[in-house]
Amino acid sequence: MTVRLGDTPRVPRALAVVAALVVVVTTGMALLGGQTTGVSWDEPYHVERLTNYQDHGWYLSNNEMIDDGPGPWATSRYVYAPVAMLLIQGWAEIGGDGAAGVSSAAGAVADRHQAVVLLGLVCVAAVGVIGRVLFRSFGWGLVAASMLAAFPLWTGQEMFNIKDVPVATGYTLATLGLVLLGQRLSAVAAVTGFVSLTGGVILAVGTRPGIAPGIVAGSLVLLLFSAWRDRVQDLRTGRGLLCRLGVLVGSALAAWAALAAIYPRAFADPFSTLTNATEASSRFRGSGGARSYLPIHLLLDPPLLMVVLVLAGSALFFVRLRTMRTAGDELVGIAVVGAQAGAVPLAAVLSSAYLYNGLRQVLFVLPALAVLATYFVVELVRSTRRDADDRRALAVVVTLVSVALVLPVIGQARLFPYNYTQRGVLLEALGVTAELDYWRTSVRELASEVPLGGRVVCSPYWLDGNAQRFGFDGSHDCASDPVGPLSPYRGSRPDGPTLAPDEFYAVSALAQAPPPNCRLVGSVTRTVVLDPVRMSHVARCRLEFPVLGSGTTSFERFPERWGFLFDGWSPRPDGVGAALTGTEASLRFRLDPALRKAPIELTMAVDYAAGLEVLVDGEPVPLRRVGQSVGQEYVATLDRPSDEVVELTLTTDEPRAILRWLEAAPAG
Repeated sequence: MTVRLGDTPRVPRALAVVAALVVVVTTGMALLGGQTTGVSWDEPYHVERLTNYQDHGWYLSNNEMIDDGPGPWATSRYVYAPVAMLLIQGWAEIGGDGAAGVSSAAGAVADRHQAVVLLGLVCVAAVGVIGRVLFRSFGWGLVAASMLAAFPLWTGQEMFNIKDVPVATGYTLATLGLVLLGQRLSAVAAVTGFVSLTGGVILAVGTRPGIAPGIVAGSLVLLLFSAWRDRVQDLRTGRGLLCRLGVLVGSALAAWAALAAIYPRAFADPFSTLTNATEASSRFRGSGGARSYLPIHLLLDPPLLMVVLVLAGSALFFVRLRTMRTAGDELVGIAVVGAQAGAVPLAAVLSSAYLYNGLRQVLFVLPALAVLATYFVVELVRSTRRDADDRRALAVVVTLVSVALVLPVIGQARLFPYNYTQRGVLLEALGVTAELDYWRTSVRELASEVPLGGRVVCSPYWLDGNAQRFGFDGSHDCASDPVGPLSPYRGSRPDGPTLAPDEFYAVSALAQAPPPNCRLVGSVTRTVVLDPVRMSHVARCRLEFPVLGSGTTSFERFPERWGFLFDGWSPRPDGVGAALTGTEASLRFRLDPALRKAPIELTMAVDYAAGLEVLVDGEPVPLRRVGQSVGQEYVATLDRPSDEVVELTLTTDEPRAILRWLEAAPAG
């Protein structure tokens, strides 16, 4: 049998069966995992954002709001938008647990996860349709869908990630629309392309506005490659270009109108939104990153055979560019898919964008990578049938591709429902320590081993080798914190002993053992490659109180000096000082022996400290104010310094007070 360039070979039956099984198994994993995995880092904050959006029209978290608007420190007003959460909340209300409003209860969390899974499955289906359109076969569409499902990061994130999965789905729907517009134009292709592109833009940009330049890049690639193809093949270039341009402009206007109606605070001025969103997304946390970060993780994080197929598919595209006359439609579509895979990552590398947590922030490239991998598999099968029906060569190809699909799925099953923690073989070989349960979703499974009756600190910071009574969430009780990983699952926690004031439970999603000041109570483990690895653990810890000496202790150097902060504090988004989470907070420390012999003065800088009072060991002490600016300095006098632990408590009438520094010196 002779197969010409541009002809698509039939999918081998064995490969089709494997692809179908991969899609079915990973779909089952996603649906079940969405109901069993815990609440992640981002979800409670986006619950806050949705609540503020409904109340004030701003999609911002509580710590970015002041009164009814954004504080001057708010950096994410153009980073996130509410479209995905509105869809997810709508599904939660249909499910019954969100009917009374936006909820953080366990049932509402499970309903939101179910909505995320459904959005993720829409993305898998969209990849399948792209494969069907490009390779003219439902079978190859199924293989493309299975390629995406086999990525452990995709199926794992599909269970819970309320912002990155919707962005990936929206971006892929937009790419599908562009692929449809890149085929020979017809009324059906124009209408379906318009609908898919418009819906994809609304979902992707309406969740993460900074993704818009990637869709613009894909649109430009579509116009360029389709015009080239039409010119080479004499297909009335001018008319086709104008039709496509008209659909693109119409889609952009329709999407913008919808976004402006949904979130006018950000989308009323589309040009300002585009520039601000791009800048804010690339400079998240106020700094740039290493240009090598993303390329390294793209090579090392995914399963090795998948990486090989993706690289080969990308190389094949460039080799094929000279064949535009015989395979033009296919190459136009692959070029658009390549824009989804490469445009934003390339911009991130060139701009040194700040990236972390592996490939999670570029989750939207995985659907495109799945299509590129399928593109190479199609060519492998085509090459085995070009001159003769070589059954042995075809069997080798089918076996290798099946192994590339099945092995990652087996690994996912061993990690279930924390599939996203699977790391590539190259990472293991190079001895790179990868983040495992960064998202803390395994803490739900750990809840049954976190006793009631004691303060819980989540993701505690370590200072001088010991766990501290504050963590990424702050120094308040993480178990009752609405943005903490344990709050929805209080009913799963057992009764326990009442802890001493200097004791606390530390919940950590780090693989290493607890520090010396802690004793392991319980853990969640899974098998990564061949070894059991701790996903998360809870330990009972005893606090080592720091020593306060002469001189200034600054709380602007987080977290080095935060060992002094005992209760009621949280990190400031701008890094300036320690913020009271309410109207009362305390510090505990021991005094340097040189300060215990005479009365001492504690001078502290506290911003927004209306009605400030200071208590030492529960008793009010004299306080005088120094200076007249917003950032006041106050002096408290201690007549009889204690040889034991000193508890210093601040109370104010202003719930946004900030402690910037503390200084101790002999009185007089």
